[in-house]
Amino acid sequence: MYLRHLQVGGAQRLRVAQQALPALEQLIEQGYVRRLHGLLGPVVALGPLGFALLGLPNRPLTLSSATDQVALREAVQIALARGYVVFEVSSRAVRLKDAAQREHLLYVRVSRGLPSPATVRLLIKAHASTFRRSGGTLILYTLQQEKYARQLSARRDLQVWVAVQ
Repeated sequence: MYLRHLQVGGAQRLRVAQQALPALEQLIEQGYVRRLHGLLGPVVALGPLGFALLGLPNRPLTLSSATDQVALREAVQIALARGYVVFEVSSRAVRLKDAAQREHLLYVRVSRGLPSPATVRLLIKAHASTFRRSGGTLILYTLQQEKYARQLSARRDLQVWVAVQ
């Protein structure tokens, strides 16, 4: 497993990483990677020596950023498993296409709390023309689905996927 791909979160994910890379604890002790604890459980991210080894600027990764990166990676893996194709990626959103060529916006928000229903409405409004033209939806990847139950029942252009903790 390459150090560049060692971005995992959650207790189960951490166990998988430890099995795949038995020297994980040693890499943590040496400063190549570090273990942070956040909303998704333990998150493993590059440490100062890991950044130096890869020739990347030594910019410490915050717990919030590491958590969102793990959540974004998992959301994309779920989307790919469900048959979506990724065609554009930004820091917190991914544009997807399904088999019927409908465009969907996968919005990941985990570390900074749940987006308010008003924020969800604004996101849908901002992308309404794309959703109308292609029949797509806003897919919200977050920690709780219950907060959006009312919007889910009233809107056809919203899906909520729940992050694994």
